[in-house]
Amino acid sequence: MLGKKMRECLHDGTVVYGTQLTALPSTRTAARLAGAGLDFIFIDTEHIPLDRETVSWMCHYLASRNVCPVVRVAYPSRHLIAMAADAGAQGIVVPYVETEEEVREIVAAARYRPLKGQRVQEHLSGTHLLNEETQAYLNGWNQQAFILAGIESVTAYERLDALMNVPFLDGVFIGPHDLSISLGLPEQYSHPDFLRVVENIFQRARQAGLGAGFHIKPKQVPVERMRKWIRLGLNWFLYSNDADILADTLIDRLGEIRQPETGLAD
Repeated sequence: MLGKKMRECLHDGTVVYGTQLTALPSTRTAARLAGAGLDFIFIDTEHIPLDRETVSWMCHYLASRNVCPVVRVAYPSRHLIAMAADAGAQGIVVPYVETEEEVREIVAAARYRPLKGQRVQEHLSGTHLLNEETQAYLNGWNQQAFILAGIESVTAYERLDALMNVPFLDGVFIGPHDLSISLGLPEQYSHPDFLRVVENIFQRARQAGLGAGFHIKPKQVPVERMRKWIRLGLNWFLYSNDADILADTLIDRLGEIRQPETGLAD
């Protein structure tokens, strides 16, 4: 699935699944994960020191395997978004967005490049619309692009409707760790107040016709809760990461091997 189709899924509520590259970001890891039946791979440049060449190789390889390459940039910046898009990212996740101005800026960078500056802001605000020829050109240039705004603070939650109302935003992505801290509930992912906020975001995003994403850690979120969240509106399902999956698999498999054999004759 590539970016254009994933953007459609975000808006119509279809659930898509992916995982995150953290500890083993390389073209080889991307190649193995591309065969795992995933819809997207999440490449994190906010927390992982990745150079542009590595990001570009991973993005282009994943796209060649019909797996959507998604890059999280380090912070809200049209320059970083342009760099990620130039590297081949088809989806962009922007962390810690809190204002309508930031949303307009990131939408402009992801959906209207190479148009920049005051001209694109005039178009997004409706004060000076683009002519049909320019709009058609930009639509073709950015046909695979989609953009998710990170909701990771109480401030963003309180402004959620205004943020989601900015034209051409495709969805929101909940950063559970930062959001829990902002709520005064650090890493209390089963606290009723944390769950209330998260589930409310899912519902409001679905009502607005936008995608809603969450980074699922299996040890923190029971399967039944995952299913409930999907019913409420979670449809951009980021499951675990390469390091945790590797560690959990080793623990399970070696645990089985180390169990003493029973029922065997001496």
